[in-house]
Amino acid sequence: MWQTCLWVSVVLNDPLCRFTVMFVAFIALTVNTYTAYDDAVKHNELLIQENQNLTDLVGNLVTDRALLFNRIYEIELIEMDIADRTPSLRPAPGRITSYFGVRRVPYRRGEYQFHTGIDIVGKYGEDIIATATGIVIHAVRTGTYGKMIVIDHGYGYTTHYAHLCRYDVELGEEVEKGQIIGGMGKTGRTTGVHVHYEVRLFGTPVNPMKYMEGLK
Repeated sequence: MWQTCLWVSVVLNDPLCRFTVMFVAFIALTVNTYTAYDDAVKHNELLIQENQNLTDLVGNLVTDRALLFNRIYEIELIEMDIADRTPSLRPAPGRITSYFGVRRVPYRRGEYQFHTGIDIVGKYGEDIIATATGIVIHAVRTGTYGKMIVIDHGYGYTTHYAHLCRYDVELGEEVEKGQIIGGMGKTGRTTGVHVHYEVRLFGTPVNPMKYMEGLK
C-alpha cells in the first residue's frame, strides 16, 4: 500500500510523468468517445434503415389496398352489368294463359307439344318491354312466330318476343331494361292476341318464370 502511495507521489511530483499520465488519460478518453460516437452513428444508421423499411412497408400496403379496392370496384361493376342484362321483368302485365313445358296443342285436338316459353294475353297493340338490357339481333317475321324480336343480353342470355303487331326497335339497336320494343298482336299461328315470351340460356329454352322476380 505504502509503495503505491510513494509511486503516485513521485509521479505527480514529476512533471514528465504527470504529463504522460494526463496524455494517456486523454488518449483513453478520446478512444472511448470515438467508440461511443461510432456506436451512435451505427445505431442511427440502423434506425434510418428501419424507418425506411417501415416506410416501404406502409407504401406497399397502401398500393395493395388501392389495388384491392379497384378490383372490388371492377367486380361490383361486373355484378351490376350482369344484373342489368339478366332477364327479370315481365314483357307485358297481362294474364299468363300457357306455361313453359308440355301442353296440349291449341290448334290441334289431341296433340301435345313442348312449349318453350309462356303466353301472356292482353289488348291488341299493348306495349311489350325488354326484360333486360341488350342488343336487338332479330326483328323480322319468322314463320309461325309471326313478327318476332330477339334480344341478345350477353352472358349467354337471349329473350324472344313473338306474335307482335309492330316493331318499335331496329336490328342492331341497343335497348335498356324496361324499354318498349313492340306491340302485342296475333301475327303468325295463334288463337288470339298475346305475346309468346322465351328466355334462352346458351341457346337452350329455360323456364321464363324463374326470371320474372316472383311475378306470376
